[in-house]
Amino acid sequence: VDAGQNLLCRLADNNVANVYHIFASYEYQPTPAHFDVVQRGPGYSGEYDLVIPDTRAGDYYILVFATDLASDPGAYELELTYVDHHFAALSPVEAGNKGPVTLSLSGAGFTAGTGVRLLAGDGTPYAAQSVRLVNSSNLHATIDLQGVVVGMYDLELSWPSAGVETFEDAFQVTRGIGGRLEVALSLPGTIVWYRPYTMTLSYRNTGDSDMVAPIIKVVTLHDDSGISLTPGGPYQYVAGDSVQVLGVASDGPAGVLRPGGSGQIPIYYRSNGAHGRVEFNLETLRDPDAAVDWDAVEQEVRPPDGVGWASAWQAYTRSVGPTWGDYQASLAAVATEFWQEGALVYDVEQLFARSLNIVRFRASAELRGTVVDNQSGHPQANVVVLLTEPVDASQEPEVAKALSDSEGRYQFSHLPPGTYDVEVVGYPSVSPAQVMLGENEILSDVLLRVPYGGAMEGIVRDNAGKQPMAGVAVMLRSDQAKARMTLTDDAGKYRFAALEAGLYSIQAASPSFATRRYTGLQIWPGQVMREVDFLLDEGKTVTGGVSDAQSASTIEGAIVAAESADGLTFTARTSSTGAYI
Repeated sequence: VDAGQNLLCRLADNNVANVYHIFASYEYQPTPAHFDVVQRGPGYSGEYDLVIPDTRAGDYYILVFATDLASDPGAYELELTYVDHHFAALSPVEAGNKGPVTLSLSGAGFTAGTGVRLLAGDGTPYAAQSVRLVNSSNLHATIDLQGVVVGMYDLELSWPSAGVETFEDAFQVTRGIGGRLEVALSLPGTIVWYRPYTMTLSYRNTGDSDMVAPIIKVVTLHDDSGISLTPGGPYQYVAGDSVQVLGVASDGPAGVLRPGGSGQIPIYYRSNGAHGRVEFNLETLRDPDAAVDWDAVEQEVRPPDGVGWASAWQAYTRSVGPTWGDYQASLAAVATEFWQEGALVYDVEQLFARSLNIVRFRASAELRGTVVDNQSGHPQANVVVLLTEPVDASQEPEVAKALSDSEGRYQFSHLPPGTYDVEVVGYPSVSPAQVMLGENEILSDVLLRVPYGGAMEGIVRDNAGKQPMAGVAVMLRSDQAKARMTLTDDAGKYRFAALEAGLYSIQAASPSFATRRYTGLQIWPGQVMREVDFLLDEGKTVTGGVSDAQSASTIEGAIVAAESADGLTFTARTSSTGAYI
């Protein structure tokens, strides 16, 4: 392939019962989990059009993956051509007439000057109110459909250098219901007190119009359950404490939840079990027209050094507006700004801090870059990056976090100047492990390299009912690396990534169950060892006593050791009566 081209890969198949996904990668063979670009399903023309924009000189590999095949699939053709501009697909292809809808267009040759309109059957045009260019192969256009006539509409694209193209019956307007929000919170079915767990906040727009990314609050109901947006805490343990997130979109402008748009956010918690149960409330904004008590909000956010604060705060509240709906819209706009810069940010506190935009009183440095593996340089998507500023042992460290997007990009904004320790959750190390930020400094294109290696995964079940066990501690050890521990998820699954080649032992342990261990497991470079599963039996109890062989008097504090058939050693200390258990 030549450099600087738009390569169109078109798959033609006359059998509509067949459904394909097309994957492409530069200089390596793609898989459905590892690729550079993808086209899922047919586009506007009914064909499968995958566009590789701005190509690099060299070899590209293409994978055609059939998700559904007829009993007699027949033949297909794959055509490769260079194009200057091309419209491939539109999403969604229908929406209701109760509000705006944001359309996602894919193809090639898009620019900031590309015009987008919908044309009614009588020729009435409905132009996009805003067009956001993602790159030359993707753009998002928002069109207000409030009250428009139900029916089929043509899509009109104005190419600055190639004139106007019209695509007939590309979009359908239906009788609308507007945006509709569905929210759910899922927790592990079984928990063990004092252990950290992850619950998943899921949200979806089930309506047929855009909706502003919603503010969602997760509230702890008991003071024995801590909650946090950061893995490992710090946790908030006071009943009524909460974390607030914005239900951002990952497939378009983050502040807009398009029809069918959805997302998931991890919420971390730990409980000491004082109430014998774990309970949380989910709250969303019910009345967007209700007035915000800005005076109360100010008391929570006013900095210790308040010089010049009054005028700055007044300017901020005026720019936002008087209602909670105005506040939500301002956070959504900031989330979209982050998205345009390559970061997906959902923490309301972080969005609020940026929306204030008062550099004098807020942190000013920024850090941006990509998380990649240290061998192939492949981006690591959806990983949590943590920045911790070293402090005295008597102080609680401040932790900043960011979630990498689908291309491995992360961003931290409004950081105080200083030196930060870097961690990528789930990986044993990262390079660099420390970064230094100066006053108002912006570090961009910082690559965080995590180890490339093998992986080991499996499921833990109880031997009696063969049911998956959540929250089981799985420990992995080897001679060449530090021991690593993880907890099984709701489905009883665990996974260790970035493993060096070598021999490993692994064990699974859970209260009231006998610990199991495997040894001599060989991992080769890049190998994924699957189905390293455990069946745990309920633990057995061994009791007895220790006494002096000559005097028969009991011995207190003696260590009694027992070794299992798979090499595990269990110890107990005798009590004042010489008994052990």
